[in-house]
Amino acid sequence: MYSFFASDRIGNILILSGREVKHYKVRRIQRKEEFIVFYNGKAYKCQFYKEEKGNILVKILEELKTKESICTLHLLLAVPVDIGVMDDILKFANETGFTTLRPLITSRSFHNKNIIERKRERWKNIVKESSKQAGRPVPLEILDVVDIYTAEVKGKGIVMDSRGIPVSLRDFKDFNEFTIAIGPEGGFSEEEIKILKKKGFTPIKLKPYIFRVETAVAVAGGIFSNLSLLS
Repeated sequence: MYSFFASDRIGNILILSGREVKHYKVRRIQRKEEFIVFYNGKAYKCQFYKEEKGNILVKILEELKTKESICTLHLLLAVPVDIGVMDDILKFANETGFTTLRPLITSRSFHNKNIIERKRERWKNIVKESSKQAGRPVPLEILDVVDIYTAEVKGKGIVMDSRGIPVSLRDFKDFNEFTIAIGPEGGFSEEEIKILKKKGFTPIKLKPYIFRVETAVAVAGGIFSNLSLLS
């Protein structure tokens, strides 16, 4: 079933505007065909109502039950030097349950803050499209870029570090909020790990091999959003 994001609601009518109108028309949806529309953190089963002033108006048939993550996951991500990799990283972070992503400048990361800020709007669109596929009513939020000295931790801080020690994930299953720091290709420097540890981050190593950045994001999101499944 196709999914869209509404920009507004009037009574029992949701309004698709801007890019969503184009996406709706590309799908060639039939008049009585049902589809999902996300609005204000909720999901609705809808049908076409009418087209008006360049917008698509759809009528709500029923509100759908949405899946909510038990954990709040914040991703502190050193932007890869190959910044194009961010397209895949954003999809993985969004689909595995991260709540926020804050781009991070480190010694081995991409350094141009102006370029990162200019790409944020494109990244938001990527996350929005990913949310349609994932059935996620509230997309991953992309925050302002920071450097490692001003980075903050919310909840339990975890830094993925190939030099860290393997731990039992059961040690973390009673936490419901995490900030997970993931470095660029080559990882964080020793000095940066010291900085993160002073901020309260615990370095951990996942077995058995060293991950690429995008793989680390997908694995970390999948694991920490499902800690409640551990017995």
